[in-house]
Amino acid sequence: MPEIKSITIDEVDNLGLDEHNNLYWLGERIHIKKKIELEGYLNTAIILGGLSTLVVAIIEVLRFFGYGK
Repeated sequence: MPEIKSITIDEVDNLGLDEHNNLYWLGERIHIKKKIELEGYLNTAIILGGLSTLVVAIIEVLRFFGYGK
């Protein structure tokens, strides 16, 4: 785990924001990674997985009763 150093009161002036609220330290932009929203993809994957399971189950039930042979 990286060592985290506290900012002293004298160093607070090194922080800044631009008009787009980007954070700067000593005039250099601090790049902050944004989280990727996966909820929509996960919901789609869950629905497709459930539908695939249902289709396979129906096919296997039909095979059990002799259909498709």
